[in-house]
Amino acid sequence: SMRQSLHEIIERQVETMVRLVNDLLDVSRIARGTTDLDEQIVDLRQIVHSAIEISQPLIVAGRHRLTTGLPPHPVHMRADPVRLAQVFANLLNNAAKYTSVAGEIAIRVEVADQQARIVVEDNGIGIAREMLTEVFDMFRQIREGGQKPSSGLGIGLTLVKRLVEQHQGTVVAESDGIGLGSRFIVRLPLMEFDNPARTFPQSESAFSLRGLRVLVADDNEDAATVLSQLIRMLGGLCSVVNDGDEVLDALRAGKPAVAILDIGMPHLDGYEVARRVRALPEFDKIVLVALT
Repeated sequence: SMRQSLHEIIERQVETMVRLVNDLLDVSRIARGTTDLDEQIVDLRQIVHSAIEISQPLIVAGRHRLTTGLPPHPVHMRADPVRLAQVFANLLNNAAKYTSVAGEIAIRVEVADQQARIVVEDNGIGIAREMLTEVFDMFRQIREGGQKPSSGLGIGLTLVKRLVEQHQGTVVAESDGIGLGSRFIVRLPLMEFDNPARTFPQSESAFSLRGLRVLVADDNEDAATVLSQLIRMLGGLCSVVNDGDEVLDALRAGKPAVAILDIGMPHLDGYEVARRVRALPEFDKIVLVALT
């Protein structure tokens, strides 16, 4: 349904945003290659779709035409879905940025010899031969004399290279020269399966909060509304208060199992509310979740 798909989009985008913010907060972690992967068994086609979704705004803004070529069957591999989507989104974003208006961008996935080959290409400004390996260096765009190289990339491609390597893959840049477009080719190992049927539980049994009673306390009404709708969509029962002062009464009235408390409420903040809840034995069983 539409609600379901909106919910999935929001969830994916929020996950991606959290990861991206973390990267920006600690670029050095990426430089040292110590980012941890949350590996799962995934269908590479699904990851490409996520990447396209993330890059959509830039592609649309550039009025580019995007063509995709994906195999008709699932391409199963072990990977961190958010990280890998980030890899292809970065490549698509670059293609969109460095291609003049109404350009051509393509992303293709080919499979051979237990390997996936993903090609992202564009008919944009291209890359000078001597820059083909250098584009992957950290902050490569900061140059002698301050002039930007044709590729103009900062940490995006460094991140791509590190993440691909963490997935035991390789990435190379190709270009026929300035003005002649670029091609980025990522190769990733695929899994070998003894019993595929056993390996892929259907993800249809999505996370459920069936029957769980939840209280949401947040002075931001939009945030409270979205969170309560999400809880209801997942089968939970939810009540909302917009002020810390109302929490104790609401807990007595609704007997929730979980209370989600916004930390930054005026009057009584989440910490103070939590102290008061914890001071009363009648609320011993309630799980408190801090939200900020």
